[in-house]
Amino acid sequence: MTGKYGLKSLFVLLMVLNAAALLSARDVTEKEVENMQSWQETFDISNKSKGKFNILVEAADLGGNTTIEGPYNLYIDPKSDLPVSGITNPVKDMRIAGNLNIVGTCIDDDAVDHVELVLDGDEANPVRASGKEFWSYYLDTKDLAEGPHTIKVVGYDVNGVKGEPVETTWQLDRRMPVTQVSHPGMGALVSKVVKFRGSITDGNGIKTLSYSTDNGKSFKSVRLSAKNKQGTEKDFNISVDTRKFQDGASVIWFKAKDNTGSEGVFSFLYFIDNTSPDVRIISPAAGEVSYGKIAITGFAKDGIGIKSLSWEFGQENGSFELIPGNPYWGKVFDLARVTDKTRKFSITATDIAGNVVTVSQNIQINEELDKPVVEIAYPTADTFVEVSDSVFVRGIAHDEDGIASVKYKIDSGAWIEEETTGVFCGNLAKGSELTAGRHTVTVVARDAYGVEGNPFTATFNARGKIPDFTDAKIGSQVVVNGMTVNQESDASFQVTANSSLGLASVHFEARWGKNGLLEKDFTPNGAFTQNISVSLNEFPQGIVTLLATATDTAGRSRNFKSLINVTNLSEITAKNTRIEFPQGVVDNGMIVGNKDFPASCYLVGGKAKTAEIVPKSKFVTARLDGNAVLLVPTDEEGVSEPFIVRVTTDRGIVCDSEKLMITNGYSAPVVKIKDTDGRNAINVTDGKAVISGTVTTSGILESLSYKIYGVRANMAGGVLTDVTPLSVADAKEHELEPTRNFSFEEEFGYGIYVIEVTAQNSGGLRASEAIAFRNIPYLPKGSTATPKAPVITWIDAEEVYYVATYQGTLSRTFGYFKRNSMAEGNTQLTASITAGEKTYTSKTNVSKSKEISAYFALVGEEPFANGKVIELNRGESKNLTVFMDSILPNISVNYEITGAAVPGGQEKQTGSAVVTKEEGNRYRVTVPLSNLPVRMNNIKLVAKSGSVSKTFYGVIGTVRAPSENAVKNPLGVYIAERSESVFEKDSASYVMSVGDSIDFYPNISGLDWSAELVNPADGLEFSYNDNVATVKFTKDGIYSNVAVRVKDSNKTAYVSAGIRCIVDSGAPEVYITSPDPNSWVRKSIKFSGTAADPSGIKSGEYSIDGQQTWKPLQLSLTGKNGIGATYSATADISSMEDGLIGVDVRVSDVAGNISYARISAFKDTTPPEAKVIIPEDDAIVNGENLIAFKITDNGFFTKMAYVAPPTGSGGKVRTEIETEHTYALTHVGSKDRPIDDAMSFEFTDAAGNTSAMEAWRFMIDSQSDLPVTEIHLPLENEVITRDFTISGVVYDDDGESTVYYRIDKGEYTKVEEPCTSFAIDIPFERMTDNEHTIYMYAVDVNGVKGPVTERKIRVSTEEPKGAMETPTIEKSNKGVITLTGVSSDNNGIEKVLVSLDNGNSYNNAVGTEKWSYTFDTRAIPNGTNVVFIKVIDKYGILGLYSSLLNIDNESPEMVLDYPLDYSSTSGPLFFSGYAFDNVNITELFISIRSLDGKSVPKSMQRIDFDVERIIAKDIDISSLENGSYNIELTALDKAANATHISRNIELNKNKPLAVVNLLYPLNGEHKQGEFNIYGNTVADKKVEKLSLYIDDKFVAETVQTPSEYFKFGVTADMLENGVHTYRVEATVEGGKVISSRKQTVDYNSAGPWIKIDNFTYGDFAINRPYISGAAGYSLDGDETEIAKIKLNSVSKEQRSEITEKKLAIADKKTQKVEISFDNGKTFQLVSRGEKWMYRVENQDLAEGYHFMLVRATMKNGETAIERTIIQIDNTAPKIRLIAPSQGGRYNQELMFSGLTSDTVGLKNVKLSLRKGDKAAYEVPSFIQGLYLDWHFWGATLFDIGVGLTFFDEAVKLQFQWGQFTQAQRDMFSSTEYRYGGNNVMGIKILANVALIPFSYFLGHDWEWLSASVAVGAQFSRFDNSDNDNSAQILSALLTQIEFPKVKFPKMKMFSSFSAYTEFSLWFIPTDVSDIDVDSLVPQISEGIRISVF
Repeated sequence: MTGKYGLKSLFVLLMVLNAAALLSARDVTEKEVENMQSWQETFDISNKSKGKFNILVEAADLGGNTTIEGPYNLYIDPKSDLPVSGITNPVKDMRIAGNLNIVGTCIDDDAVDHVELVLDGDEANPVRASGKEFWSYYLDTKDLAEGPHTIKVVGYDVNGVKGEPVETTWQLDRRMPVTQVSHPGMGALVSKVVKFRGSITDGNGIKTLSYSTDNGKSFKSVRLSAKNKQGTEKDFNISVDTRKFQDGASVIWFKAKDNTGSEGVFSFLYFIDNTSPDVRIISPAAGEVSYGKIAITGFAKDGIGIKSLSWEFGQENGSFELIPGNPYWGKVFDLARVTDKTRKFSITATDIAGNVVTVSQNIQINEELDKPVVEIAYPTADTFVEVSDSVFVRGIAHDEDGIASVKYKIDSGAWIEEETTGVFCGNLAKGSELTAGRHTVTVVARDAYGVEGNPFTATFNARGKIPDFTDAKIGSQVVVNGMTVNQESDASFQVTANSSLGLASVHFEARWGKNGLLEKDFTPNGAFTQNISVSLNEFPQGIVTLLATATDTAGRSRNFKSLINVTNLSEITAKNTRIEFPQGVVDNGMIVGNKDFPASCYLVGGKAKTAEIVPKSKFVTARLDGNAVLLVPTDEEGVSEPFIVRVTTDRGIVCDSEKLMITNGYSAPVVKIKDTDGRNAINVTDGKAVISGTVTTSGILESLSYKIYGVRANMAGGVLTDVTPLSVADAKEHELEPTRNFSFEEEFGYGIYVIEVTAQNSGGLRASEAIAFRNIPYLPKGSTATPKAPVITWIDAEEVYYVATYQGTLSRTFGYFKRNSMAEGNTQLTASITAGEKTYTSKTNVSKSKEISAYFALVGEEPFANGKVIELNRGESKNLTVFMDSILPNISVNYEITGAAVPGGQEKQTGSAVVTKEEGNRYRVTVPLSNLPVRMNNIKLVAKSGSVSKTFYGVIGTVRAPSENAVKNPLGVYIAERSESVFEKDSASYVMSVGDSIDFYPNISGLDWSAELVNPADGLEFSYNDNVATVKFTKDGIYSNVAVRVKDSNKTAYVSAGIRCIVDSGAPEVYITSPDPNSWVRKSIKFSGTAADPSGIKSGEYSIDGQQTWKPLQLSLTGKNGIGATYSATADISSMEDGLIGVDVRVSDVAGNISYARISAFKDTTPPEAKVIIPEDDAIVNGENLIAFKITDNGFFTKMAYVAPPTGSGGKVRTEIETEHTYALTHVGSKDRPIDDAMSFEFTDAAGNTSAMEAWRFMIDSQSDLPVTEIHLPLENEVITRDFTISGVVYDDDGESTVYYRIDKGEYTKVEEPCTSFAIDIPFERMTDNEHTIYMYAVDVNGVKGPVTERKIRVSTEEPKGAMETPTIEKSNKGVITLTGVSSDNNGIEKVLVSLDNGNSYNNAVGTEKWSYTFDTRAIPNGTNVVFIKVIDKYGILGLYSSLLNIDNESPEMVLDYPLDYSSTSGPLFFSGYAFDNVNITELFISIRSLDGKSVPKSMQRIDFDVERIIAKDIDISSLENGSYNIELTALDKAANATHISRNIELNKNKPLAVVNLLYPLNGEHKQGEFNIYGNTVADKKVEKLSLYIDDKFVAETVQTPSEYFKFGVTADMLENGVHTYRVEATVEGGKVISSRKQTVDYNSAGPWIKIDNFTYGDFAINRPYISGAAGYSLDGDETEIAKIKLNSVSKEQRSEITEKKLAIADKKTQKVEISFDNGKTFQLVSRGEKWMYRVENQDLAEGYHFMLVRATMKNGETAIERTIIQIDNTAPKIRLIAPSQGGRYNQELMFSGLTSDTVGLKNVKLSLRKGDKAAYEVPSFIQGLYLDWHFWGATLFDIGVGLTFFDEAVKLQFQWGQFTQAQRDMFSSTEYRYGGNNVMGIKILANVALIPFSYFLGHDWEWLSASVAVGAQFSRFDNSDNDNSAQILSALLTQIEFPKVKFPKMKMFSSFSAYTEFSLWFIPTDVSDIDVDSLVPQISEGIRISVF
């Protein structure tokens, strides 16, 4: 038993076999070419899938040699038809230092229309290039960014097709690299070792950076680190020991170089100093406890200046902004949520020189002191909330930092957040939304800095919601007003009452009609839910209103209301009232009359009262049967005029049917065609015929048409070869005007054609008539051809016809059979015709369909009528009886009953009806009717008999018996109350809320209706659906006479009763509009607001003591009935203490509804207090300084203001200052806040309390100095060509100064930020050419202006322009040419250089503004080259430009295979070859010159050929005189390079078209017995046949072999003894006959003979063929008689003579057959009998012709000779594949073109297009084959393997699987195995050491047999060993003897098999067994190997 590994191995083996078998199952398209020398074939690839294909060309010659060109891969790509664009300049990643001239090419087979460029991905704004195939675009790069840019080019052809884009990138390098020092800052003071950090940026990437500290005398390289992948930004870090230099100003120079070679120089100024700063912490004081927001302040002073001031506080750190002249620092920190008890604060100061000082202090922290606290004033524990109340919360929050917001919630609900500065008041929920019981309000405050306090809570009680109802359903449907329900659904009405307090009682009642009532009471006993369930069967059929009332334990109630319609089951309802016809009754408006079973229709959606035909018709009457209308035909025959069926209902509704007609007793039309006799076709020699005739019919002729059938005759040379029947199914129908007379014309080709004319009348009856026409010429007189036998063709159309085709005289040529005369079913028809004396017969089978007709007769015992309604109660059953008439036997009927899906029965019933055979052809069909719901039922009957099937349809209605308790509701519109509807009896009004609705139910005829509001009004929203019309109230108000008008489908209107509705959404709306909520107040609260209610405002009050007392509000009423009001009041709170004050306002409407509005305020009368922290007492300050305050307030501190010192104009100028609430840090000494002893600050809280600070404990002083500027860059007289930077330093002891600059005479511009160093970017666009001067000065922080500094520069605004004018890019050039062009620049042109090697070298052009350059184009490559033009102006600025130059110094390549040189012709010449040029061939023509001095007409001196790669052109030079001519073929390319090939041709118009040569027998040769005649032909045209004439009599006919030889076999019955003449005639294409010369042969029928049977003169010997034949001796008559004589039958005297003669005859038998290849000099024996065979070893023979002579020698010495010529050709054909190209992309069509040649002649050339990569069709070259291997015994019982062969099968690599289990071993031995297993996996490698080919010893005939010896190794994994069943890998050495090995050379697969014996020596490790074992074990096995390929 194999294991899972074995199964896998077998599976892999099978997959390998399968893959090998499928190697040939590929998508391959092949074509054989006709013209094998030069071919051009098109493959249609439009249906090929996109992807990789490969092509192959195979050529075979007549000698059996083959050549394969390819395979080559190519691609089928629909996009290959697209234009192909290329970018020549710039090349990828090219550096461009100026403007760019983009040039390129575009090619397309349909011609290029234009080329578009997309620059840097700007797809929305493409630009159009100049030119088409060669294009250019000039790009101005001055506005582009440095670095990489992209160009995308797209070509468009003349058809608008867009090509695939091509893209390239290029590098713009207009600017120098930019160096920036990020540390230290420009002009910084440094000390000791300084690290200079910075970056270099350049769009083209940074290459190197070096620096100099000795003013540029020497530079050191710097190591860089990249900041991005592009390398456009790099960082550097260098260290400079300042101790090596003198103190003071020092400059470091940086020189950066980018990847394109541009250099940028940057100078950096710094100062050297070594003094430490003085740093101190002023607040908080040591040991002071801090929390929340705190300000840490102090000062840092330095004699030179502070460079940086940084701090650390716990994990935080940062730095202070340094302000010149200001030594103070301060920062506010947030200690919120800090749990540390202490935290270390450190301040570190570094002066400009880099000296560092750090001061630290531990800050004491208490987090809890920072949390805000909350006081909740309402609700309290004593608060009880009713359902109608609202829950709100009121209180105040306190925090030293100020309050930002509070958030509050009820229970676990969502938080509500309110922004406030302390006081809060907000609504939480409605009482109706709360469950009964205790609830908790939670409030959390958040201070101004986001610190949340601990939660504060308050509790209160709530009553909960009033009862409600849920899940009101009937069955699965949700109950909605007006819904229709069916009692037969067996459903119940169900609804659930719910209460959170508990239910006390639940009541249900249903009402209908006047007094109908159903009541039910439920006792829930305090339960929270109560389900109500009432069966629909308890309700009557009709309109029912439902009411449920639920009351809770608190006495609160709620109602559920709805109106439903219980379906009346005694009638069928429909959406609208209409007349319907069952399927099949009406056919295109026509009804077939039947008195016994009249057609019928029926009325739905109403009750029919009358029925009539309108207008009345003499053909039909209408009879009413319930709702069914029977259409009873009269005795009148014919077709009626159109009429309608009109039905009037009991309610006066009139319904009309569609327009109809009825046919009674109708007959089919009669068609008559003139001149037809139904027997013979009418001869029409010209193929034209006129067909005319008449049609008679009763009723209306609806259509008239004809079709053409028949057979097409195929003629050749006037002789009928065969016929092609025309398809009956495909015959086209030709419509004619439906008139009583018709006439039309038709034309016919050769053949016999039947014209069938068909008419159809309005009764649907059809009839046809036909006429036949014959257009077949008779055989011409004198023709020797014999007409082919007649052909009878059958035509099965409307009727059945036959035609007879014959090129002679027939008894009849046409006949027909009428189908109505045939019996139903299959009928065999016979046609007979006579030609001469012979009769021809043909038979066919046709069918006539068998019909089934049906009539619905009875429903139960009542007559059936479509649409008839019957009573069929649930559980009852009735039968439907249908009569069917048919001659068919064994009819079966299946039925299907369908209809609307309604309760009470099955939606669909199917089954088999009971069929009973009655008299004649009638069947009674019984269909059961049961379990059907109330509806219209569609009945479908399918009758079958054998293959005949027909379907019939009918309709019946089913209803139930009328219910006793059904409610007869009058038609009209009913009010359907909803649950929210409340009717108030006192006011006779419905009381509603906004959003409530009331429904109106239309109880009318039909379900299709529309509705409208009778009195539309603002506030009423109207809609309707299938159930009800709805009025929705959108505004409060009183609405009178609300009524709805409904119209049914017949436009009958019904109006509901009008109702009065009062819409009041509830309590009034009341608002407090001022003051803002949560205000801060001092002495009083002034508040105002508005109130509104639709029913009117009654009164208002307010309270400020928590609703303990209320004071009246003075209301100002507005609007009609006082629906609005305003109010205003002022409450005096001066006597109240500071703290929370609540303001409550309540308003009542005239209905007594009350609403509340609430706000809160806080009384505060204490102003803020402020204290100065810095500057410290007695400090001296000047200029801009930091000042810090600490502020405290009882309420909420809001603002702080700086008050400037008084001025002469008087009044105080205040400036608001931002604060951190408890701390304020700001600067004084600025322009808007000058520092002065008279300045002051004011502090104000939210209540408006203000305090002021006007006295200062620090001293104020001012001093200044003069700022000085230095310009470092640009350098003096530097040439500027792009954006540049003015950089330098400013010296001032007050720190940063404001810098001003101008260029030339412009206005001074201020540098925005004060600085100690500056870098001013100047846009280059502001500059003009030539020299300019920069002016600069500085103003320090005190407003002191410094001296002006100057710097001169030179500007070149753009690089010089240049362009090449000639030659243009479209022109192709050769030889010596001159380039010319122009250049220009505002600063003048210095010189122009030209590069022809892509910019590697440049040469001087002649001239400047106009220049030229002359060179020899042969010095550069052919093709499209880029010319670079470098233009240099007077400032040394360079402009680089390019253009395209097309060079073509190569002549076209051309090959001419035909005609051959010195060939002769009678006129026709065929030119075959190809011509190609790397650019384009523009002309291809031949020139003809006479070599004999004869005149050549001008028209023949030059003949133009079409310019194509493949030359295949026929010309005729027969118009010239005979003689010798030189014909030269010339190809010219675009550059006028020419290639010429000439041929000398001999024109001999007398030359025969063909020459027939007789080769054997030789003229006058003696031949005996049987012999062959051989010869060959040489012809300019195809030889169609060859005829042998002996003594001028035709004897035989043959065709020539592919090698143009022929052979005739001659036997004794063809000629008599004696001398005969013979010749051979060749019939060439066109019919001309060419004869050979005559030769003689001396023939004797008696004598020796020899012949060759299977080989013809000139045949090629291929694959070692056998030449065979026979030899013998033909006896004469006497000898034949003697041979028959028996010796015992003659006398003794005769016996001796006869014996002697018999012995002589016996000596005339063949003794031997020999062959000779040296014309009889030597011979080789091949046979000693009459049959002989010789194998030609073509491998051993030289190429060419070999003359073989075969000699037969008789025993008597007589001989016979036969000759032949054998051709040997071992040279394969040559293939030159021109197109398609390897790797190309193609679409739609693939053109193969090329040339094939061979030394002896081509047999065929095959082109292949194959799907996929070529590698998929090839086995790797080092793998020679795949084989399968089975071997037995040895180390395993058996192995199965698969292997590969390599290196001419010298090496084999094999994978195998085998088994040797203990059970298998037990079958052979009782010993245990040492190693084995279920799955023994192995690998084997073998190498041949000896090969024995038997052909070497026994000749070529033994090439099929060989033997070999191989050695190798094997490695196998045995999954069991005898010691522990573990797996073991063993190895072995192998020797294998393979014999026999048999090959089948003609088989492609499974071409060899062999048997072998294998000796193996296994190496056994000693740990396999625990006993002594042999470490070497020999084995022997036998195997079989079969090759796969």
